Amino acid sequence: MALGDDGSVWLLDRTDLELKRFDECDCEFKVVPCFGGFGSGARQLDNPGGIALYCEDLYVCDTGNQRLSVFAFPTLALRGNWHPSIPWEPTGVVVDGKGIAYVADPLNGSIHRFNRRGDYLGHWDGFGASTHLAIDLNGTIYAAGDLVAYKVGSSGEAIPVTDPADDLAADFRPLPFTVDTSGNLPLGALCVKPSQIGFDLDGNPFPLSAAPVVQRYEREGTAIFGPLDSLIDSCIWHRVLLSGSLPDAARVQIDTFTSHIALPQDEIDDLPEYAWETNLQCLDLSSGWDGLIRSQKGRYMWLRLNLKGNGKTTPALDFIDIEFPRISLRRYMPAVYGTEPVSADFTDRFLAIYDRPLRDVESKLDVLPSYFDPLSTPFLNWLASWIGIVPDRQLPEQKRREYVKRAAHLADIRGTKYGLWRQLTAYLGFEDLRTVCQCDVQPCSCGPTPKTCPPTPPHQWTWNPPPLILEHFKLRRWMFLGAGHIGDQAMLWGSKIVNRSQLGDNAQVGVTQLKATQDPLRDPFHVYAHKYTVFVPARAGNTPEKRRSLENLLKNESPAHTLGNIEYVEARFRIGFQSMIGLDSVVGRVPQGVTLGQTPIGPASVLTGDDDTVIGESRLGTTATLN
Repeated sequence: MALGDDGSVWLLDRTDLELKRFDECDCEFKVVPCFGGFGSGARQLDNPGGIALYCEDLYVCDTGNQRLSVFAFPTLALRGNWHPSIPWEPTGVVVDGKGIAYVADPLNGSIHRFNRRGDYLGHWDGFGASTHLAIDLNGTIYAAGDLVAYKVGSSGEAIPVTDPADDLAADFRPLPFTVDTSGNLPLGALCVKPSQIGFDLDGNPFPLSAAPVVQRYEREGTAIFGPLDSLIDSCIWHRVLLSGSLPDAARVQIDTFTSHIALPQDEIDDLPEYAWETNLQCLDLSSGWDGLIRSQKGRYMWLRLNLKGNGKTTPALDFIDIEFPRISLRRYMPAVYGTEPVSADFTDRFLAIYDRPLRDVESKLDVLPSYFDPLSTPFLNWLASWIGIVPDRQLPEQKRREYVKRAAHLADIRGTKYGLWRQLTAYLGFEDLRTVCQCDVQPCSCGPTPKTCPPTPPHQWTWNPPPLILEHFKLRRWMFLGAGHIGDQAMLWGSKIVNRSQLGDNAQVGVTQLKATQDPLRDPFHVYAHKYTVFVPARAGNTPEKRRSLENLLKNESPAHTLGNIEYVEARFRIGFQSMIGLDSVVGRVPQGVTLGQTPIGPASVLTGDDDTVIGESRLGTTATLN
């Protein structure tokens, strides 16, 4: 549902794939014509999600077609279908006061951003299976799913929301109508003739008295895990550890049952209450919880969790850890403390108080190697400081980890052209494209080899990444006596290159520079020898974050005393502006040639001639003349 600036109420019927507008006069939702239906056309939908209205624009999350469709009112003309360059699942959308559209993507656990022109502005990660978005009066964005809700921090990080929904209501603009706990809309008060009528999520009317009353959460639920097999006969199960969140007025009851054989599930369901042991209650999960298992010896164990709440809040468990067998610290004490079973059990339970902090230290030592792996360490910046680098915060976390892992192997070539090239190919994803295509004909014809082919080894074709880096000293072009043409293969260097003063020639006070350093005959080398240009695909700079990230990469990895700049290569070929094959140009197929009297000379025209004229070798201004 979406609410217009004029108070109009719009509803997207996900069952019939129709867009409906609430009519206050007739007190009903009316279908908008020429919109909807199943398909992938301009106004067709496939399993749509959320909608939003902003400045006479309608945003529709077309989930099945993997696009965010934007339509202009009142004609509902399609402005565009927006999507990132990766597979996604748009399910919810909101638009802030600046016209930035935020789209929930539970497939990748991300929130994608687009400006009003449809330019992709990047994404925020870490939001799990959030399917719905909302924005409050302060501009804070909230993401929610079936299990957890988040709010977006100042840097795009996901902050779990633990406050009850009632505490957040004051931050949002009040609606002109109420919404019940099932999402139904009692819109009768908006009609010209107010009535006691409500509408479901598909816009169908029903009497308010028949509206179902549903709690936000169930008040109680039970989960049984088992049989858990220890593979140890007469095993003494040690303890249960829980991690998660436990709001006020919520608790978790932990019960256990053990057996020497695996019992069928129907027998476990029919167990009397007294058969369940341990009987512990968890009231606080802020710093984790653990409890000793008080069950008899047995190879198999069943764990029963009874979760209780008040309907407004609910427990949420992240993981459950069960330790077995019980290895007591009593083994370090004299044997007399374990001769009598009841006393030995008391000693074991008493020493377990000191066992937890000892186990916590041991568990940290067990995972210590993961702290030194760039792909798993939670202290990435600390590990990166060991080799003298600082990961760029503009990069996604996975790219930062790969950068740190790669930096150690490239440390010996860091600060060289080859080292910079290796970093660029990895950053742009070109290393992943190093595939070997086995064909027996030519590249780009890689199909399955027919069974009738002779048993000869096929040819191998290997794709190599482009050079990306152009050093300016390689642009020197020398004149050849008797063969050189100005504008063809020659580059004339003049004294203006550094504006050096020359007595009796061009010396002017306040204009030319009086320089006594370096050799005037080598001024072109002094100006250009330390410069280079990096050519990257245009997609690498389509957002400000990507541009800053690439600039930081050059600043950190460039050779010393060099000056580089970045050129973003579009898919085109422009003679005189962008025409170095393999670096800053792409050769495409031109559809047709020049037709006299119809085709203007321009980027889309091709000059052709008879057999005696070689247009491909002519150069305007040197060997060719247009009459």
